[in-house]
Amino acid sequence: METLCSEFSSFAVVRSATHKKTYLGKALHLAFTLLKYMYRSDIVLIDVFSTKAFYFALCTAIASRILGKKYILNLHGGSLPERYRKSQRVFSWMLKHAQAVTAPSGYLKHHFENAGYEVKLIPNPIDTSLYTKTQAHRTFPVILYLRSFGKLYRPENIIEAMVHITRKYPNAHLHMFGKDTEGRIPLCNDLIKHNKLQNNVTIHGVKLRNEWLKTAVECNMCMSVPVTDNTPVSLLEAMCMNIPVITTPAGGIEYIVQDRQNGLITTGEPIDIAHKAMELIENDSLYTTVQVHASEYVMTYDMPKVIALWKDLLHENQP
Repeated sequence: METLCSEFSSFAVVRSATHKKTYLGKALHLAFTLLKYMYRSDIVLIDVFSTKAFYFALCTAIASRILGKKYILNLHGGSLPERYRKSQRVFSWMLKHAQAVTAPSGYLKHHFENAGYEVKLIPNPIDTSLYTKTQAHRTFPVILYLRSFGKLYRPENIIEAMVHITRKYPNAHLHMFGKDTEGRIPLCNDLIKHNKLQNNVTIHGVKLRNEWLKTAVECNMCMSVPVTDNTPVSLLEAMCMNIPVITTPAGGIEYIVQDRQNGLITTGEPIDIAHKAMELIENDSLYTTVQVHASEYVMTYDMPKVIALWKDLLHENQP
């Protein structure tokens, strides 16, 4: 919704919550926004996540029902099926009373339709015009990592893969961008030092888009090996830049990346990650195939197409 709010302004007045960082701050800002704007609203859009933020969505749905307002649920997060199992009673109530339910991935659509709910697929939008195509040479791997350093994303596995890659390609380099949400960057730095990869791995941390794009255009592959996921925008961004992706088929990724068509699928183990990287470098036909198909696929997420889907849905459900 952070992306969509500004785009909706061409055909709707949008009031949103919340930009606060702490849970208490979020709760207070959400309550204030609901009290101030709910009576004047035609419809309420609710992002639903699987973590503690799930309860923000539940409270917003309850408030909407009390005030007689229609609401649309926008499902997010690869762990939502697990949240549904844990909180089935209240989650079912939210879904039952929603005016419509959307999901950005075939993964979530498939799961909740199997549970008996109608779900409309509306991808997360990408402004493809913001991304410069890579001009990187392919004589050795130059790798982009664009995820948080959380345990679920296994950044250590990619660093360990560099041990195998650098044996054959000593000039290979891994650029790592992302939040340190769990304090794991020190562990990654220790792993880099232990394996003497200081000249081959750079941890950049969090950077603005215009900053990491300057490095990304020099990369010739993007790696992501999560345990669970939904629709990772970082992979779509890499596709926009003609950077082939190597990823696990976790969660919704299996609905995005088709092995050896628009990307490469890995088990996520370091040796297999390394083998996939070296195959991309050494197989020109495979590299080109992945680039072409990825570019075609990612255009289905282009901003104007996605906004048009939302506009149609909102007009269909307006009072």
